Amino acid sequence: MRPTPKVPSSFSPWPLGIFLFFVILAAVNFYLFWIANQSPHQLVVEDYYDNAIKYDKMIEAQTETEKRGWQVALVHEQREHHSLLQITLKDSAKNLIPKQTGTINLYRPSDLSKDVQTKLSEVAPGVYQTELSALASGLWEVRVLFKGDNQNPLFYQKIRLHI
Repeated sequence: MRPTPKVPSSFSPWPLGIFLFFVILAAVNFYLFWIANQSPHQLVVEDYYDNAIKYDKMIEAQTETEKRGWQVALVHEQREHHSLLQITLKDSAKNLIPKQTGTINLYRPSDLSKDVQTKLSEVAPGVYQTELSALASGLWEVRVLFKGDNQNPLFYQKIRLHI
């Protein structure tokens, strides 16, 4: 007896492989689309015009700061449940500048939800401070702004703070 010859199978894996490739490709694309829609868009803001006007005012304040020659020194003290930020404001002759209205804005580049803006209180002539809840470790951009009696910016400076 002779062995019966095997009939080649009519099943080919190529159509199934091509089909699975496109299914996986579509699934990955939908997943990336879902992730993109779930992520906060921190660079796109609703009130872009108001932000542009604020930005122009900050440029004016920086120009005014350069004209005046004022300088700040920032001291950060991390305590158990809060942070203390102390700012010393000096003029070009290194004299302390008292009786100014100041605000401080702490900007966290990695997480906008942790941004903080608060007013500075004068604790001594030319020395201003504020207490905040404990700041997360990492990089912070501190924006210091002092305004005059007519609410025009007198001083504006950005300071990088590593905690």
